[in-house]
Amino acid sequence: MKLFLLLCLSAADCFLGLSTVLLGISHFGPLPALQAEDASLMRPSDIAYADAMKFVQFLQEHEFTVRSVHRSKLESFFRGVEKAALIKTDKGILEVIFFSEPTGAERIRVSEQREASRYLYSFQGQPNPQPGDGMDSNRPRYFIMHLSWFIVTNDMELYTALKKAFS
Repeated sequence: MKLFLLLCLSAADCFLGLSTVLLGISHFGPLPALQAEDASLMRPSDIAYADAMKFVQFLQEHEFTVRSVHRSKLESFFRGVEKAALIKTDKGILEVIFFSEPTGAERIRVSEQREASRYLYSFQGQPNPQPGDGMDSNRPRYFIMHLSWFIVTNDMELYTALKKAFS
C-alpha cells in the first residue's frame, strides 16, 4: 500500500511543482492563499520543521533556490525516524529523512534490483525500514546518505548537483 502511495504522491508533486511555476512563485515559501490550499506544506508546528529549515539553509548556501517545503510520505519510513521533508528546488524535487544520530543516514545501505521495467529498492542497516517496505519505481532513484540526511531524488542532474554540494 505504501509503495502505491509513493508512486501516486510523486505524480501529484510534479503537478504541484508545475502549478507553482505557473503561478510565478519563485521565492521560498508560498503565498498565504496558496498555503491555505496546500495542506502538505510544512509548518513550524511540524516535527521535522527545524531540521528541514537547516537543510534548506544548506541548499541555499550552495546556490539552490528553494521553492517550497512539504511534509513527506517518507515520514516514519525507517523505524523510529519520524522526520522527513519533500523539498522543491529550482534544480528539481528531493525528499530527505532526518536521522537524530549525527551519522545515522550513513548506516543505511541501498540495494537496487530490476524487475521488468521496475526499479526495486531495499534497505539494510539500522534502523531498518518498516517490515515489508521498500521502494518500487518506474524510473531510477538516486540516494545520498550524508551524516544525518538520507536524501532521495529521481533526478540525475539534481543528484549530481547535491553530490557536488557535499564535496
